[in-house]
Amino acid sequence: MFIKDGKWDWPIIKFYKKNGLLKTIPYVIFILLGIKIVIINGAIFILNLFGAGIEYAPILKNLGII
Repeated sequence: MFIKDGKWDWPIIKFYKKNGLLKTIPYVIFILLGIKIVIINGAIFILNLFGAGIEYAPILKNLGII
Protein backbone atom coordinates (compact mmCIF):
# COMPACT_ATOMS: atom_id res chain seq x y z
CA MET A 1 0.00 0.00 0.00
CA PHE A 2 2.72 2.50 0.94
CA ILE A 3 5.56 1.17 -1.26
CA LYS A 4 5.29 1.73 -4.99
CA ASP A 5 8.18 1.11 -7.41
CA GLY A 6 10.62 0.90 -4.51
CA LYS A 7 9.66 4.33 -3.11
CA TRP A 8 7.47 5.24 -0.17
CA ASP A 9 4.06 6.47 -1.28
CA TRP A 10 2.45 8.41 1.58
CA PRO A 11 -1.21 9.42 1.16
CA ILE A 12 -0.69 12.62 3.19
CA ILE A 13 2.14 13.76 0.89
CA LYS A 14 -0.01 13.06 -2.16
CA PHE A 15 -2.85 15.07 -0.58
CA TYR A 16 -0.41 17.92 0.18
CA LYS A 17 0.95 18.02 -3.37
CA LYS A 18 -2.56 18.03 -4.81
CA ASN A 19 -4.31 20.45 -2.40
CA GLY A 20 -1.61 22.56 -0.73
CA LEU A 21 -0.77 23.31 2.89
CA LEU A 22 -3.99 25.07 3.93
CA LYS A 23 -6.13 22.03 3.12
CA THR A 24 -3.55 19.54 4.41
CA ILE A 25 -3.46 20.89 7.98
CA PRO A 26 -7.19 20.20 8.67
CA TYR A 27 -6.79 16.83 6.92
CA VAL A 28 -3.96 15.84 9.29
CA ILE A 29 -5.90 17.12 12.33
CA PHE A 30 -8.90 15.06 11.21
CA ILE A 31 -6.70 11.96 10.97
CA LEU A 32 -5.16 12.54 14.42
CA LEU A 33 -8.56 13.14 16.03
CA GLY A 34 -9.93 10.03 14.37
CA ILE A 35 -7.06 7.95 15.73
CA LYS A 36 -7.55 9.40 19.22
CA ILE A 37 -11.31 8.91 19.27
CA VAL A 38 -11.46 5.45 17.73
CA ILE A 39 -8.31 3.70 18.90
CA ILE A 40 -7.42 5.30 22.23
CA ASN A 41 -10.97 5.74 23.54
CA GLY A 42 -11.86 2.28 22.27
CA ALA A 43 -8.93 0.81 24.18
CA ILE A 44 -9.95 2.72 27.33
CA PHE A 45 -13.51 1.42 26.97
CA ILE A 46 -12.34 -2.19 26.59
CA LEU A 47 -9.97 -1.86 29.57
CA ASN A 48 -12.79 -0.42 31.66
CA LEU A 49 -14.93 -3.44 30.82
CA PHE A 50 -12.36 -5.48 32.72
CA GLY A 51 -12.35 -3.12 35.71
CA ALA A 52 -9.30 -0.97 34.98
CA GLY A 53 -11.06 2.20 36.19
CA ILE A 54 -9.42 4.56 33.69
CA GLU A 55 -11.15 7.96 33.53
CA TYR A 56 -12.18 9.62 30.31
CA ALA A 57 -10.89 13.18 29.87
CA PRO A 58 -9.37 13.71 33.33
CA ILE A 59 -7.99 17.13 32.31
CA LEU A 60 -11.43 18.38 31.34
CA LYS A 61 -12.86 17.09 34.63
CA ASN A 62 -10.15 18.92 36.59
CA LEU A 63 -10.95 22.15 34.74
CA GLY A 64 -14.65 21.72 35.52
CA ILE A 65 -15.71 21.50 31.88
CA ILE A 66 -17.33 18.06 32.24
